[in-house]
Amino acid sequence: MQHKTTQPNQGSQGAFKDKGFKSINKAISASLYQVQDGMQGKRKIFPTKWPRLNKNLLGGLQPGKMYVIAGRPGVGKSAFSNQLIFDLLNQKNFD
Repeated sequence: MQHKTTQPNQGSQGAFKDKGFKSINKAISASLYQVQDGMQGKRKIFPTKWPRLNKNLLGGLQPGKMYVIAGRPGVGKSAFSNQLIFDLLNQKNFD
């Protein structure tokens, strides 16, 4: 009977790090830095024409982010989305 030598068990943390996951502490720190940068105006944003929405989005929409617009049928999700897109395209500040 041969004994197979194996590497020391890295545990679940090693497997997650190999897949690109961060520890919860690092993820929270990164999130806090993003919020601070947003509050200080240090990130690229596309402001909307709705001040209340901009406030909730820390200034506006961010490139590379996915936003979900949800609601019951017939409440205006498509109309809102279309208006948002047309307003952003009219700003002509896409660099």
